[in-house]
Amino acid sequence: MLQAVIYVEDSIRLLGEAFFRVFGAAAIIDGTLSILIIIFYKLYIHKHPETQILPDGKKANNGLSSSGSLFLAIIILLIFSLLASRF
Repeated sequence: MLQAVIYVEDSIRLLGEAFFRVFGAAAIIDGTLSILIIIFYKLYIHKHPETQILPDGKKANNGLSSSGSLFLAIIILLIFSLLASRF
């Protein structure tokens, strides 16, 4: 959806206000679903800790140990969603 805005000259006049409203709504829905997926994944990992242990007895790195970068990605996604919904 964003390619139409990038490549079309005077995209606001050509595409109309409805396109940007749908684009903003899609960005909000995408951000909300992404956050829900992260929350449900953390709940699943918390409920099923046996999925974190490898056969050799070491704990698996499930990607959540670097929660700082995950938090930063979520904040960037939320800011993008807010900015996209303003147009």
